Amino acid sequence: MATNPQHEADFGFPIVKLSNNRAQMGMSLVLRLKDNTPRGVQEKLFVGVTDYAATPHVYLSHAIDGPVFRVVAHEVLQHRFAQAVTEGLFGKDPASRVLAQDGVTRYQWTDFKGGGRADTAGVHSRILSLSFLDRPGHEYPWTLVLSEGPGRLVGAGAVIPTGAPLQRVQMSLSPMQLLQWMALGVEALAACTTGAFRGAR
Repeated sequence: MATNPQHEADFGFPIVKLSNNRAQMGMSLVLRLKDNTPRGVQEKLFVGVTDYAATPHVYLSHAIDGPVFRVVAHEVLQHRFAQAVTEGLFGKDPASRVLAQDGVTRYQWTDFKGGGRADTAGVHSRILSLSFLDRPGHEYPWTLVLSEGPGRLVGAGAVIPTGAPLQRVQMSLSPMQLLQWMALGVEALAACTTGAFRGAR
């Protein structure tokens, strides 16, 4: 759908921008006042990826909840991502998956989001997956994938995918890039929720 590289992740507080020769990702933090949350604020980290290898360029975005990002980032920064996936710490399958690929193990965490109304055909599913390929010496062992496709509303506004994605973007990340992403995200959340944002209220 979106092909504009000046994307949604540009709003809010910009945190990080990473790129390789095929794609670019950025993440911004958006805080919204919300009374029914523990701190009175809802934290959303908007991740956007632009695929420059596609013609025209394809852009997709996904919003990760702040508390969820903190947990994933903590395990990554402690070098326990594979263990967390194996033990189902991020949730049961399909949220956590251990996959075999050409004799090498891939550990994958998936976050599901979506939007639309149940009484229209406009319900769509958005999926973010982050995976680690356990192949020693691999220069880019991390892969970030965003996809968007048809979905169905279930429960209190949750959306599950109901078919193959209509659009998909992928970006390979080095260990250094992945650590930058996680560390800067945690730093931004801490700064905004314990310092500047609280003072502004």
